[in-house]
Amino acid sequence: MRTLALLLTCCTYSVAVAQSPWQPSTEPSLDLKDSAIAKVVVENGNKVVALRIPEWKTDTRKRQNTETRTRTETRTKQNADGTTEDYSVEVPFTVTIVENYAVQIPSGKYQPPVSIPLDKAHVWKVTGEKMTTPDIERALSKAAHVLLFMGYANTNYQADAYFASLLNPDILVVYYNPMLKYLRTAPGQVLELP
Repeated sequence: MRTLALLLTCCTYSVAVAQSPWQPSTEPSLDLKDSAIAKVVVENGNKVVALRIPEWKTDTRKRQNTETRTRTETRTKQNADGTTEDYSVEVPFTVTIVENYAVQIPSGKYQPPVSIPLDKAHVWKVTGEKMTTPDIERALSKAAHVLLFMGYANTNYQADAYFASLLNPDILVVYYNPMLKYLRTAPGQVLELP
């Protein structure tokens, strides 16, 4: 089984389904690391996917932006008749803005393994294709990365440009929460789970 890049369990992140549109990001970018292993095992007679979930820590990063601004300056000119006259000019200047922002990165520690019944997991390819239970086990052995979402989420993981740059058709999106019957995929859209 290949290493898997990112497992998310925090409800502030999102679950996307086939109908989810790409939209501008409202979340900070995440650093994706190969930080978890998934394998299909038999537990109490049922096939489950056992996932090692990393613990996350917040790291502060800096980004630097350069902006061109203008300021008004008053200057004086001397006329031919010896009088002076004040006038205004717009003078461009450059400012550098340094902004601190937070990213979530793996801490190097892991939570206890999570077992997800294959017949109760809802799995999509990142392209939006929903997978049936028989396909999930085969797909897990081929997936380069797995994104796991457990809990209520109302944003779209596809929205983040950093995610988008790393996603490929082999990535699986796994949603599982035995306590929830409905999955809210976007404002005004609710998908009823079987």
